[in-house]
Amino acid sequence: MEVVKSKSSKFLVFTSAGRSANVKQWANGAQFDLFVVDYCNGDSNTKQFANYYLERKGGKFQNIHFCYTQDPDVFSAYDAIMVMDDDILLPADKINELFEFLMKEELSIIQPAFSARGKISHKITKVNPNYQYRLTNFVEVTCPIFKTSELTSFLEFFDPVANGGGVDWWFCYHAESRTNKPCIAVVDSIVCLNPHDVHKGGTREIDRFRSREQRNADWAEVRERNKLSFSENEFKTYEGLGSASVLHHCFCLFDNILAFAGRIQRKIGRTLSS
Repeated sequence: MEVVKSKSSKFLVFTSAGRSANVKQWANGAQFDLFVVDYCNGDSNTKQFANYYLERKGGKFQNIHFCYTQDPDVFSAYDAIMVMDDDILLPADKINELFEFLMKEELSIIQPAFSARGKISHKITKVNPNYQYRLTNFVEVTCPIFKTSELTSFLEFFDPVANGGGVDWWFCYHAESRTNKPCIAVVDSIVCLNPHDVHKGGTREIDRFRSREQRNADWAEVRERNKLSFSENEFKTYEGLGSASVLHHCFCLFDNILAFAGRIQRKIGRTLSS
């Protein structure tokens, strides 16, 4: 690990970066530090934005586990840590707000809601027009923000064979098992966009070094070896909080209209290319 710039904040964003990284967008106005692990031999061009930098293959939770085991003091120096996919579209001021929200509400893990214009793997994470945030039992692996003690507790027994799907259920289950009240939230007032694969050449970079089938097999192995018994399909919303503004309602309506137009455009594109 190379220290590019000294620690300057109480918050940290960690990412594994490839050629489609949007790290430059996050860095503009950041009130947090950046830890970048480049998994494509330096081709992500992200070192200039990083406080900490390393070149290493692997998914982001595999890489943060490796870095944590090498130097846990780097991570324990922060109050909260975001573990983010490198291609997420989310400006720095919104990331700043998410960190402040986590600390103010004294939650364990949060995530920004997902725009309907991008990929949505689980309906519970799509932006809701009715609330400022929802207390849930689940946030996705894509861009969670952890209270640092929650993340480091999870990393102490995380199995680094796991890469991607299933890891989110694991850290959510771990967080809920450590408290007797809802501690996880989807923040609807702050929305990010998870780009469709077609905008990145049609192939996810993670698939270049570990296919989905291989990752699913890895997760099955991890579940069995670690005797993980939790379900991976029992999504729960405990409570919606905060009345949404008229502006938020309008945003969600416009977001859905653009998402519908995008689906039509992608369908036409697939038809023309076949």
